[in-house]
Amino acid sequence: YNGGNAGASGGAIACEMSATNLTLDVENCTIAYNLTDGYKSAAGINVYSGTVNLKNSIVYGNVRGRSDYALAGSDIDVKSNATLNISYTLVTGTTSNYVGNVLGGGNINWGPGVITSDPLFLMTTNDFVSLLATASNIKYIPSSASPTVAAIDVHPRTRTGYIKDGVLIRDPERVESPTIDKGDPTSDYSKEPQLIGIGGNGGRVNLGFSGNTPEAALTRRTGSVYYLR
Repeated sequence: YNGGNAGASGGAIACEMSATNLTLDVENCTIAYNLTDGYKSAAGINVYSGTVNLKNSIVYGNVRGRSDYALAGSDIDVKSNATLNISYTLVTGTTSNYVGNVLGGGNINWGPGVITSDPLFLMTTNDFVSLLATASNIKYIPSSASPTVAAIDVHPRTRTGYIKDGVLIRDPERVESPTIDKGDPTSDYSKEPQLIGIGGNGGRVNLGFSGNTPEAALTRRTGSVYYLR
């Protein structure tokens, strides 16, 4: 906390292209639980100039340092002369306080496959918010919370499981994230795992950072099993 409360730039991704016709593709990314220092920039993605094509991603639970002013979306903000094309992505919400063009009036083009839902990460929104402290209406992360922040886990919860360091990890409460098999049907999913008797790739890429990787959450196999004797 440094006393500033009107940050106009920042976020996990700041796109400021040198020409309006240049583009940045953001695909299979998880941008979650970031905190910005003010109320004029988003904590997730800020598009200052150029075009961002956002697909197969999760942008969720990001927090502005000053929530009492809404001069930017908390997850994504698009400034004047900038463009966001968003599809097959989970966001916290689609209203301007989450995905906005509040100050600049930039262009936001909503494509297919955008969903608003709790992605059911291993760390919940309440867990993250409980780490934050407040001084003079400004939220900040105290130094005592640094180890917890460094260990934030945004793997989606899944009863079928995902593989990490060679170990199959299943959710003990049998919870299934809505991000599984929700990506663009034309996107590659070949790197997602197949485990005989447990689950497969579902024939469609998962949203977020583990989509189309060996750590992707498995899709539960359905059907009947017959034993012949």
